[in-house]
Amino acid sequence: MNDQQTQLYRQIQAFSLDNTEAAWPFGKRLARENRWSEAFSLRVIEEYKKFAFLAVAAGHPVTPSDQVDQAWHLHLTYTRSYWEEFCPKVLGKPLHHEPTLGGQDEKGKFNDWYGNTLASYERLFGHKPPEDIWPDSSVRFGQDLHHVRVNDLQYWLVPKLKSWRSVGWRGVTLLGVLAMPLFIVSCAGVVPDSINPMKLDAAGFLWFYGLSVLVLAIFSLYFRSVMSKPEGIGKPLEVTLTPEELAYLAGGSQQAVDVALVSLLQRGSVELDKGSSSFLKQKKPSLKVIEPDQAQTPLEAAVLMHAAQPNATLEKIRHGALSTAKTLSPRFEALGLYVSTNQSNKTQVINGLLFVVLLVIGFVRVQHGLEIGKPVGYLSMMMFALFFFGVYLSFKRLRNSHYGDAVLNYEMRKNLNIDRTTPDGLLHIVATVGLTALAGTALADAQSALIDSKISISGGDGSSGGDGGGCGGGCGGCGS
Repeated sequence: MNDQQTQLYRQIQAFSLDNTEAAWPFGKRLARENRWSEAFSLRVIEEYKKFAFLAVAAGHPVTPSDQVDQAWHLHLTYTRSYWEEFCPKVLGKPLHHEPTLGGQDEKGKFNDWYGNTLASYERLFGHKPPEDIWPDSSVRFGQDLHHVRVNDLQYWLVPKLKSWRSVGWRGVTLLGVLAMPLFIVSCAGVVPDSINPMKLDAAGFLWFYGLSVLVLAIFSLYFRSVMSKPEGIGKPLEVTLTPEELAYLAGGSQQAVDVALVSLLQRGSVELDKGSSSFLKQKKPSLKVIEPDQAQTPLEAAVLMHAAQPNATLEKIRHGALSTAKTLSPRFEALGLYVSTNQSNKTQVINGLLFVVLLVIGFVRVQHGLEIGKPVGYLSMMMFALFFFGVYLSFKRLRNSHYGDAVLNYEMRKNLNIDRTTPDGLLHIVATVGLTALAGTALADAQSALIDSKISISGGDGSSGGDGGGCGGGCGGCGS
């Protein structure tokens, strides 16, 4: 970005879409209307602001993703905010919403605009847009065009089972209730004189085993939700957390290290050293320590210590500081923001034992089938899927409690009114949404290096490395 674009982006980021003290602030209303979590809704708002910036700065017509388009639609209903404040005083020009006219030519036009928008996003912000908000064009102009408005007082909404995360806990409970009668029928109806599954014929046992796997999977997922206590109902959401602690709540140890790095870079205690590269050797970025005694937290001290080591690349510095970041966990358990270690262990053990029992039953049946020369392929595939699902649930530790998620959602809502041009404001945004918040700031040049250095690192605490329109055939195109 040039200086003019940087100033524009800062103005857009500083603009508040709504008063967060309202009973239904913008972010909460957007979440309710689209059945999103509030945390996801706030991320979409951040991307909507980036889209508005692209509409002015990209130099070509742009098209939003369907998710961003929903935020745009809602903002347009706040007519005074949109037409009297946002467009004339922030963007400096009107930003009209122009739906498609329909037909193949229009479809091709909006598809091209969307591709150009994604390319300009990466060019101006220095990284690819998040795929869950800016999907591939085949999704954008495929399944995302099938959203409809439904009255949930008149219709039951049962999601298609594409992934367990997409079903939600209410859906999981419903599936469990529906599966239980089938389970009973398979046990009692196929062989009414016996409840021993080993006495069932091949087809009956496959029904029994398949439904048993389904019921166990539903129970295990629901059990994990029940064990994610304490609940957040009635508890104060205003919890005093440092930026590093807030980052640990939002994204685990890696995000806490991100905040420590950004804090040190802000104060000039370190600076990014990209080094020099040659045709034969690519130099990995590192940190140059300027003020070795300027650490304000144990995590910052760990970063400075590892940065002072010989041949310390940025990736090695990050990896070395992770163990210090994980020491934040006991305080989170004490506050009730994290599920206690004992509770998490108990959940893993119970889940593991239940899966082992069902695997043993399947193993005995497979052995019996092999002895009498019967095919066991379908049963073996079920056991294979059961094994990997069981291993995943048995080894995946519970992290945030329901109360922790409620506190995090509250902090995410505060982002709408935070001035990221101040050091503290920027740290708060980085802590909650990650390194993408550095775009358009004084640390924008360091953003890509910081993101790239965390791709191959696993925090071991549930953290990970990361951080158009729907009106008919592809609305939302606009010229700039």
